[in-house]
Amino acid sequence: MKDIPLTPDTYIPDTIYDRLVDTLARLIEAPFEPAGTDAKTEVIAALGEIGGVWPEGALN
Repeated sequence: MKDIPLTPDTYIPDTIYDRLVDTLARLIEAPFEPAGTDAKTEVIAALGEIGGVWPEGALN
């Protein structure tokens, strides 16, 4: 894995932060088979759909 430069802290509303934490915590506790997906897909969905966090490559 290449070194990723540190970026400034990003602050999001507490309600969104709490939803992200809850969703990501559930991923650790629950299997993915019922949803028909995998852990990475679920993390990407949580970050994007709940937190509005997307990679720069999504702009292209």
